[in-house]
Amino acid sequence: MKNFVNHFVTTAYLVNNGKIALVKHGLRNIWLGFGGHIEKNEGILEALKREIQEESGIENYTLLNETAGKTFPARTKTPDNIVREETIPNSIQIQPIPFDSNFTEPHHHIDLVYYGVTNQTKLQLEDDGGSDISWFTEKELDEIEIWPSTKYLCLQALKAARRLNE
Repeated sequence: MKNFVNHFVTTAYLVNNGKIALVKHGLRNIWLGFGGHIEKNEGILEALKREIQEESGIENYTLLNETAGKTFPARTKTPDNIVREETIPNSIQIQPIPFDSNFTEPHHHIDLVYYGVTNQTKLQLEDDGGSDISWFTEKELDEIEIWPSTKYLCLQALKAARRLNE
């Protein structure tokens, strides 16, 4: 049996005023957080910021630690001595991706998941493979096409954002 190749990806679940922003995946027709592959020589948070901007137009947000409503910075140094600030993810998902026409072989996504809050309400669907974009309340998550793992992460992000106001 051949081992799966691992692709590192990152995903953000952003909350504003009790609603969570999601994008509808164009190929899979399912609602997801904003995210994608971490490119070669790109930091995790650089990739996260790029994906959020590419998929939603959101530029201002604050990341949350799921349990405390705080971030815990970690510094990394690249081979060319650039210091990058990284933040511990709220969750890590391992997702098997089966063979399809977009890939030459099955692989795993090692997904570094972050929760955050934003004061931006305007969402801009970018030409990045999404077919729709919207804000959802917790109750509305029951009415949309969403994977159980994605719904769980949405609920955790909403809970972390609520704790900021306690």
